[in-house]
Amino acid sequence: MRQIFPLPFVFTFAIHVGIVGVAYGADLTVRALLGGTIQDPSSEVSSYPNGTQVIIRAIASEGFVFTGWISEPEGRIEKSHLATTAVTVTTDTYVKATFAPLAGNLIKNGDFSDGLSHWNIWEGLNSPPLIETVEEQLRLSGSGFEGGVYQTFETGGPGRVVTVTGLWNGVSTSATDTWGEIWAIDSNRIPQNGVAEVDGVANAIRLFEHRTPGDWMGSIPVTADQETFQIDFISSGAQATLLISGGNEPSATSSILFDNLEVCSVPAPATEGIPPDDFTLRSSLFPVQGIARLAEHPLTGDVYGLQAFGSGKLYRIDVNTDPIDATLVAELKTIGIEFGTYSTGLRFDSAGNLYAMSHDGDLLKGDYDQGTDSFTWSSFYDFDDTLGIDPVGDHGFGEMVFDEARGKMYINYGAIERGRGNTEPEPDNGYNTRILETNLDGSGLQIFSSGIRHDFGLTQRRDGSLFGLENSNDCHSAESVHFLERGKHYGYPYNFGTDRGPNDTGLFTCEETPALGGPYSPRMVNYGPDGKPGPGQPGYIDGGVYWGLHPHSSPNGIAFYDPENLAENANPFPEEFHHRAFVARFGRQVSNSPDVGFDVITMRMDDLNGGFLCNTFLDKVGRPIHVLCHTNGNVYISVYSPTISGSSTGPGASRLLEISYQVPPLHVPGWDQY
Repeated sequence: MRQIFPLPFVFTFAIHVGIVGVAYGADLTVRALLGGTIQDPSSEVSSYPNGTQVIIRAIASEGFVFTGWISEPEGRIEKSHLATTAVTVTTDTYVKATFAPLAGNLIKNGDFSDGLSHWNIWEGLNSPPLIETVEEQLRLSGSGFEGGVYQTFETGGPGRVVTVTGLWNGVSTSATDTWGEIWAIDSNRIPQNGVAEVDGVANAIRLFEHRTPGDWMGSIPVTADQETFQIDFISSGAQATLLISGGNEPSATSSILFDNLEVCSVPAPATEGIPPDDFTLRSSLFPVQGIARLAEHPLTGDVYGLQAFGSGKLYRIDVNTDPIDATLVAELKTIGIEFGTYSTGLRFDSAGNLYAMSHDGDLLKGDYDQGTDSFTWSSFYDFDDTLGIDPVGDHGFGEMVFDEARGKMYINYGAIERGRGNTEPEPDNGYNTRILETNLDGSGLQIFSSGIRHDFGLTQRRDGSLFGLENSNDCHSAESVHFLERGKHYGYPYNFGTDRGPNDTGLFTCEETPALGGPYSPRMVNYGPDGKPGPGQPGYIDGGVYWGLHPHSSPNGIAFYDPENLAENANPFPEEFHHRAFVARFGRQVSNSPDVGFDVITMRMDDLNGGFLCNTFLDKVGRPIHVLCHTNGNVYISVYSPTISGSSTGPGASRLLEISYQVPPLHVPGWDQY
């Protein structure tokens, strides 16, 4: 028997919901998302007389930069791009400070907090603009001008996927055109003053353009003209240049503001046979098919895998052996406790106790004995029997998340019907299509959020934020990515995500009839370059940004790579992957779709704008269904079956795929070192 040593279980930051102010009139709730803290006000929830103007101040943590404030209701913040600003409280108001990691940004001073440092002036063919920084933003202004700034950066090497994001704001005083442009020069060349940059000439790539009368403001990918949208380019050398420019018609007087420019670089999409540079892969075969959930034991570091169907086999996997060794621990459907249909959730608490969820809502608990490295099983909660739910439905209960800092547990309970449109309307039993919340002892059941078809992938980021991955219906609407918040409704079954908008209706004949009410909270927007349909594929209408992932790609597993959670002697992934989400996409399961999914993608979150960059990490790995970011620095993927195309699951046993950033893979010699 190997020795077992306890590891610290760390959570940071707790969310508090404002209690309605009686004496003061209105509550202000201020929360910092990942990457910073709130300095003022000193209390997260404060009450004020209606109409009070409150100073709020956000502080970025080391390695992060402040990116902006979000308020609900909207429009309450005086200058949302400043870390210190004011919010006017007229009703209960919820305010979030957002931050972005500096690690991985190839551009220096992209937020212009240091004026024009690291930037060079470029003048186009027309009159040069007035170029200045105002309140930590770049401003180009004037009449009949053309010009901007540029910066040369290291790409990371040939073949890398380079992406560009940021914010812009155009303010015009006339109806004539004002335009903003983002260019990449994919060579060791700088733009020459008095010479126009032309797309496709001398390695010039116009990534984004906004050219229209009137004002505009927002994320560059979201607000860019769709016909000129290109989020990325493949680097051909070690250096490239970013050019930010703008202009207007001779009769116009206008200005353009730029802020929070980010240039990121990741390896090109790879395969298991040819992994990304400096990454290595190991694969271990299970004796059965259908290993659908993975979890790391917090005391031993072992990985546990749970079979979806069959007898519900539970395996303990020692990732420190070569080859990786898997041992059968239990068969959950034969231990004498109700555990019906198939297994959908697997988690540990900080004491090493195991929780397993079935489709029908049978939540089992395995009390962990550290001396014998074994579990004693009991029924922790029986949702379907306790709630009187019959039937549970086509999707039922799924993934769960434990938040010991808040003392809460979150459970996905999906749609009852498959989702074939108005011939099969979705009923409502008061609990389905929702994220449920209970206390850690199972008491205090309530609704956390609703309007969710089935967030088969459910996870918690280090700051306590919940994220979900939705498998959409049999229409060609997007597979939604949800930033889950208390009390929000995400639109199912009344509207969906497409490239026409976050809440689209009337696009597909099998959609449900739109309901009165709303507005619904938007899905997250996929800037790309990957994970979204292209011309001719289901779900593609206009191109550009896409509110979710490929239709029918079945994203089923999500985990954040948070370096703060790693063990002291872990070998971490490169900085660009820090705080990214790794997502396993099971692949298409309907006949009227191309082969989408069957891959592992990563998402770099843009909290301020509710979006994410999406890059394919590994393609054609079979049917990956779950992902685990381990404290040893490796990422583990459960591959349900080896099928890489078609709508059938196909034959073949499940595999555990280990992804490591070093050669050879990191194997922790002993957990007693932690």
